[in-house]
Amino acid sequence: MNFSKKSFEDKVLNDKELNELYQLVNSELAAYKDANRYATRVGELLSSVFKENISADMYLDEKMYYEIVKMMFTNIINIADAPKNIIM
Repeated sequence: MNFSKKSFEDKVLNDKELNELYQLVNSELAAYKDANRYATRVGELLSSVFKENISADMYLDEKMYYEIVKMMFTNIINIADAPKNIIM
């Protein structure tokens, strides 16, 4: 599942809106709506990576099991950790 991680990393690094929001949150000047938009944008990018890279025919019985999902998320999601300093 490394292709998904690489694809997600590329999208995160090249997303202007996400990078602007990340800077704002890291500056400790972000409001809740900024943190919410950051989280929403990360989810949108992650969703697009899954849509581009995953299909039912990739699996023997066309089912995705817990262990597969767990492996995918632990390989991908750690690079999208939200900054912790958010002013409400």
